[in-house]
Amino acid sequence: MAELLPINLLYVEDERELREAVALFLEMNCATVQSAADGVEALEKIALSRPDVVVTDIRMPRLDGLALTARLKSDYPDIPVIISTAFTEVDYLLRAIELGVSGYVRKPPEYAALLGAIIKCAEPVIQRRQIESLHNLLGDAFLGQLGESESLVLPARLAARAAENSYSLLIEGEAGTGKSYLAGKIHSLGRRSRGPFVVMNGGELSAEQAELELFGRKGRELGRLSVAAAGTILIQQVDKIPLSVQEKLARIIQDRHYYRIGTAEPQPLEARVMATIRGDAVVAHREGRLGEALFYLLSEQVITLPPLRQLPDEIPRLASLFLREAADDLYRCGAHLTEDALPLIAGYPWPGNIRQLKNVMRRAALYRGQRIDSECLRPLLPSMTDVVSQAHPPAPPSLLFDDMEQWLICEALNRTGGRKMQAAELLGIDYKRFKRKLEKHGMEI
Repeated sequence: MAELLPINLLYVEDERELREAVALFLEMNCATVQSAADGVEALEKIALSRPDVVVTDIRMPRLDGLALTARLKSDYPDIPVIISTAFTEVDYLLRAIELGVSGYVRKPPEYAALLGAIIKCAEPVIQRRQIESLHNLLGDAFLGQLGESESLVLPARLAARAAENSYSLLIEGEAGTGKSYLAGKIHSLGRRSRGPFVVMNGGELSAEQAELELFGRKGRELGRLSVAAAGTILIQQVDKIPLSVQEKLARIIQDRHYYRIGTAEPQPLEARVMATIRGDAVVAHREGRLGEALFYLLSEQVITLPPLRQLPDEIPRLASLFLREAADDLYRCGAHLTEDALPLIAGYPWPGNIRQLKNVMRRAALYRGQRIDSECLRPLLPSMTDVVSQAHPPAPPSLLFDDMEQWLICEALNRTGGRKMQAAELLGIDYKRFKRKLEKHGMEI
């Protein structure tokens, strides 16, 4: 049996026998079918249950088909109307054309022609409904991956939309918030899931290195753009790429082709371009770290991921998930968090965000056995008391840049219990660059 058209159809005809016969045929082909004897009854039914398509006769008592069509075009302009009439009624047909009907069928209708006209008019409705259904499914999928907190609803919706298209995408947020993870999920659930997912880190690359990584060289290694093919390329820390290369990348995204180093032969850009940035892209653009052209091209779609400290309700769920994953890797079934461990992890500020939480749960699974309680976790969070209760260091002695920079470094080290790598992540800078700043201020240990 053929699948029913997933539409709600209203058939309007004053001749009872014809109405019942045609309605029976329509019920065999459409998911929901209503019928009405004239335009007045039709409007009453439309008000109660809005149809997707209306098929109506013209000559009817009380309110004829043309008057009904005029009302529908005024009150429900999105509902397509098919007129059923004898084609000799030229004046009626001209008036129907003026009203903007979507189709015509001869009366009494030939069933094949009637069904064909309905299918043609319903196609946009069905496509829109399928897109909405896909969007809802993707939204639910991303909410399942990200969490159910109110702060994650908008990122999940935006991620669902991003999975439905191939436009450029920028994901921003603090270090460790899961930007690359989300990009991978969007790729795997999107149109380009059959293609490669290629990742490039733009941090601390010279202009020459960045160009070689992206474009490749004639007769030698392929660049990441070539390897990505018709899949996705994710450029992490895109604002760390030298501005000269950012300008070239912007032109490539716009023109959809690029050149390998040492060749004048254009290569088509088939890949979708995604990028991540630590912090706020607007701030990076204002400070001159993210070039104007690339900023606007990547800003077609922007998703901002909140830091973990703003998601206290999600922390226990994520912690349990990461603990189970680590236990499975170690073949240690039954590892779990006890009740007294949950408020401990929920109240911790997690400066390293999801990355830090995952690392702690892996260490707990590795060294602490199956029952993970607060006593097991405290040694893995030695700076917790300091982070929560320790006072801020004194304010900087002046507003000079060097004094402010040194104060910020001290603040970051204070919040991470002296952990330099975590402090660098908290400040959103590369660890090598952070160490150079420590040496500059005589703070290297």
